[in-house]
Amino acid sequence: MEKEKRSLVKTLGWGVICGIAFGISYIIFH
Repeated sequence: MEKEKRSLVKTLGWGVICGIAFGISYIIFH
């Protein structure tokens, strides 16, 4: 249970990081 929760948090963290990176690059290139 604890391991699954940590995995989910990690996935969400990467999603946020990728989202921010995409947002910044979108603003720069458009």
